[in-house]
Amino acid sequence: MNRLFGFLKRTWILFALIIIIGFLSFFDSARAIDRALQDYLYTVHSPARSQDIYVIGIDNETLDEIGPWGTWSRGIMGDLINTLNADPENAPAVIGIDIMYFGNKEDDRQGDQYLAQAAKDAGNVVAASEVVFGKEINDSGSFDFFVVDKIEQPYDELKDVTKQGFINTIPDLSDNKVRKSLHEVSYEGKDYFSFAYEIYKLYAGKNNISLKTEPRLDYRNQWNIEYASGDFGGYSLSRVLSGEIPPSEFKDGIVIVGPYSTGMQDGYFTPIDNNQLFGADIHANIVQCLIDNRFKHEAGRAVQTAALLALIILLYICFRRINIKLATLVFLAALFSGAVVPLLFYKNGIIISIIYNLFAVILLYSVCLIWNYILEISRRKRITDSFKKYVAPQVVETLVKDGLDELKLGGVRRDIAVLFVDIRGFSTMSERLKPEQVVEVLNDYLNLTATAIFKFGGTVDKFIGDATMAVFNAPLDIEHPVLSAVCAALEMMKGAKALSEESLAQYGTAVTFGIGINYGTAVVGNIGASFRMEYTAIGDTVNTAQRLESNAEPGQILISESVYEAVKTHAKVTSIGVIPLKGKREAVSVYQLDGLEDEEAEKELKLVNKA
Repeated sequence: MNRLFGFLKRTWILFALIIIIGFLSFFDSARAIDRALQDYLYTVHSPARSQDIYVIGIDNETLDEIGPWGTWSRGIMGDLINTLNADPENAPAVIGIDIMYFGNKEDDRQGDQYLAQAAKDAGNVVAASEVVFGKEINDSGSFDFFVVDKIEQPYDELKDVTKQGFINTIPDLSDNKVRKSLHEVSYEGKDYFSFAYEIYKLYAGKNNISLKTEPRLDYRNQWNIEYASGDFGGYSLSRVLSGEIPPSEFKDGIVIVGPYSTGMQDGYFTPIDNNQLFGADIHANIVQCLIDNRFKHEAGRAVQTAALLALIILLYICFRRINIKLATLVFLAALFSGAVVPLLFYKNGIIISIIYNLFAVILLYSVCLIWNYILEISRRKRITDSFKKYVAPQVVETLVKDGLDELKLGGVRRDIAVLFVDIRGFSTMSERLKPEQVVEVLNDYLNLTATAIFKFGGTVDKFIGDATMAVFNAPLDIEHPVLSAVCAALEMMKGAKALSEESLAQYGTAVTFGIGINYGTAVVGNIGASFRMEYTAIGDTVNTAQRLESNAEPGQILISESVYEAVKTHAKVTSIGVIPLKGKREAVSVYQLDGLEDEEAEKELKLVNKA
């Protein structure tokens, strides 16, 4: 259970991000923003429009010349069909009429018959039908607005001599833009296809072409349109009828005839342009996609969400484990990929979301950046609180700056100089003085020893009653650790004279020190329990230094053979000889430290340790 709580404590941010971003992605909560980004990215390099597809529009010029649309005889469309097919050698392959001719026009039966006869004679006409949607309650208890209620067809005479396809254009509910083509519907056991698809089939049959792949439909039988740049000509119908634009202009091509005036209310917003496209242009784009075999489909929300969550986990691990500079490079690379990868998928016919990927990367980077900053502040505080009591301030600064993690249980083997210093006659002094006076003397003494240790880059390991233990070369490496320990010991002896005189004057008792120094390998680190640990050094090197201090006379500094070898060119020593030490099997060569040969070495050492 503790392991579980520990795991959750370390990863709660990751789980929170997974829940938030996963919810947004799976339910497509930012659909409008995502579609806007897709529109911008996917239409930057739109394909060029086909040179074999033309739109003849009922534009303002035509309405001005012929009259308002409501007054037109259907025979005018018959005239256009006859004009385009007058010369079979120059006739278009297909003519699509994007106008709903439902039911007979009782006041213009002749026009109805004329249009039907023109279409029959041409044999290349696709007329418009319309799917009328109703609604019913589906299995989930909500209304389904994609239930086919009926199919509106052209009047019988025209229906019998043409192909028909429904012209329904369905905008995206999130922003009212037309992005998809409704491909087919089923009604009363029969399949009905779109206007554009019927045009394509007629054109493909005449040119012996076929679909390499069928469009991949969504659950509503729709597929995404890849719009071409620009419109498809917008030839004025009146100019075609007058001969100003010759029929040969449309030879062997596809002609789509439809409203091209805003007053006829057949304009739609699309991803390709902020301005509206007319329905005829939208159908032309769909036909071009069919001819070019360019079909797009959206990857499933579940698949996209699963991939996004995997990305979140990967980036979370990266952002938490690497330094800020490298994390920033990964962040920038992820942002770049968040735009490039969807584009590559789009080129291969798959549409994936953009906003959720970018949002996840930015949010994850920001959260990890803030969290790592909080952890860094906490880490610095722990290091400062842990070491400020027994190392020099500059050492604490270095630990914090370099990120040395010395706060875990366990130790490392290091070569260190160990110094022990003890007040001689402390027990006797404690008996003679009041407790408050003893504490005052002890504090003065400990302040003196700690100051000397810090001055030469050492670490106060611990205070043991009236004794002080210090190590040099831990937790950080320092230059000349043995010489630093020697200088610290000499500094203590200098200060001891003034302290002894002051103590003698105030309390009638002198204070003298005994010091021992050894150099060697020891295990250094935090020793103890996870809730109470102490930074210290253990090993024979430490024990020997303590034994040397125990054998030192008042005012005497004893050093080991290893210390002597390290400082013999700088120090003045007197050989004590080989003496037995408690706890040691063999006797040890011991020297008395008398001073330094070169005072400049001590000054230089102070400068080094300050740096």
